[in-house]
Order: sequence, then structure tokens, then C-alpha cells
Amino acid sequence: MNNLRVLQTGKGKRPRLGLSVGDYLRGFDWILMAATVSLVVFGLFMLYAATHADTNISTPYYYVKSQAVGLVLGLIFVVVLTIVNYRVFARYQRYIYGLILVLLILTLVAGAGAKGATRWIDLGFIRLQTSELAKILLVVSLGAFLAEGAELRYRFRFVVLSVCYILVPTLLVFLQPDLGTA
Repeated sequence: MNNLRVLQTGKGKRPRLGLSVGDYLRGFDWILMAATVSLVVFGLFMLYAATHADTNISTPYYYVKSQAVGLVLGLIFVVVLTIVNYRVFARYQRYIYGLILVLLILTLVAGAGAKGATRWIDLGFIRLQTSELAKILLVVSLGAFLAEGAELRYRFRFVVLSVCYILVPTLLVFLQPDLGTA
């Protein structure tokens, strides 16, 4: 008799496992994405207008093409980040922060310099400006740090720790010197 009752009550849909494309597309912020892409496209038009008459480049679309590649890579990056569960970043917050510090110190010690500044790591196929990568990673890492200490947020000590958390990478970027990013 118990088996019959279980069969009768268990006739609903089973819960979905994993990622559903429909749920992802419904939950995506299309207005924010449209506003961002339209601003970038407007910037591409302005870039073309400012550089198409430059005689030092091979084609009038030279700079537009390189920025469009950045746009496509950025869109892929955004999609990947929206698929990944943000709690993963919180779990690896210390490692992300450590990576920031290692990259910035590596840039100071063995970075490629130009005009008195050491801001890049030459990887052969690309020159990586670590301070730009550090900005993105610091936002993710700081968010996890602040969420981890939510119960301490009204204490002065937590405010000082949060400022120090940001101050160390900022000083490393300042030493490159990359004053705009610092």
C-alpha cells in the first residue's frame, strides 16, 4: 500500500540538473548587455572617424579591427563569467588575491619596460599589462573578502583591513609606475 502512495505522489516533473539554456537566456540582463554593446559600437565608429585618414596604418579599419577583436573576446568572457557560479570565486578568494600580488611583483622584477615604466610582462605573443588584469581580479577578490566578513562590517578593524587589502596591490601598481590605474 505504501508503494502505491509513493507512485501517486511522485508524478510531477523531476527537478532539472545543471544549466538550462532557456533559464540562462531568461535570466540574462539583456538591457545591460544592449547598452554596453551599443556604447562599444559607438566607440568603434568614433575610433574609425578619428583614425581612418591616418597614413601610418595599412588600412583605415586597422584600429577598429583590433578593438572589435577585444569586443568579441570580452563578450565571450562575459558569457563564461555569467555561467560560472560566483561562489567558486569566493572559495578561491585567497588564491586570486595571491595571484594578483604575484603578477604585480613579477611585473616589477622581470617586466618589460617602455619610456621609464615597467608595466607589462612579455609573453611572446602578447604583452600582458598585469595592472589591468589585477583590477578585474581585485574586484572579484574584494567582493568575496567583504562577503566573508559581513558580520564584522561595522567594526573599525574590518574597515582598516579592507583598506589594506586594496592598498597593497595599489602600491605595487604605483611602483611600476602606472599612476592612472593606481
